[in-house]
Amino acid sequence: MKGEGFIMLKPNVQNSVNKLNAIANELSTYIVEREEALRLIMVALVAKRNCFFLGKTGQAKSYAVKEFIKRIKGANYYETLMNKMMDSEELFGRLDLPSLVSGQQKILTTGKLPEAHINFLDEIFKSNEIVLNSLLKILNFEDITLEGNKISLPTISTFSASNEIPNFKKEDEQILYPLYNRLHLKMVTNYIENKGNFK
Repeated sequence: MKGEGFIMLKPNVQNSVNKLNAIANELSTYIVEREEALRLIMVALVAKRNCFFLGKTGQAKSYAVKEFIKRIKGANYYETLMNKMMDSEELFGRLDLPSLVSGQQKILTTGKLPEAHINFLDEIFKSNEIVLNSLLKILNFEDITLEGNKISLPTISTFSASNEIPNFKKEDEQILYPLYNRLHLKMVTNYIENKGNFK
């Protein structure tokens, strides 16, 4: 529905936006100088897009995302700190060995990414090539296949934060560009500038 110079949201969408606005306004009272980041989180959720924050340690990147998501009731949330030693089971769940006896290949996904509506992958670029490749479909909102089982994901948004981005000109880091390209919304954060806000 179009109004004069603006788009009118349907009532159910407007209701959701109002609730998200209320969360952002509440968090702004104590996560100071992060109003823009909170609005970006809100946009990512409404538009079903992935969101990435780049900034140095101690700039409340992860904190802002986690506090926002905690206030969304009914949403399954998955969070992990990416690292070189992790394997796919940490993200997607493990094979249920007893199910093999009956000739099935069941994956135990409870509490893992395949059942999550909202994901937070901290330091997303610091994992290994196998895990990173498996994330491409996730970030593209595509179905995935685990042990022959096709799974439709309920993903709304995937969030990530890092204090660095890869050097895409380096041969061993070029593989990370497709991943970076799927993080639709990006923002650079800074330290608090107003000394009074440290209170």
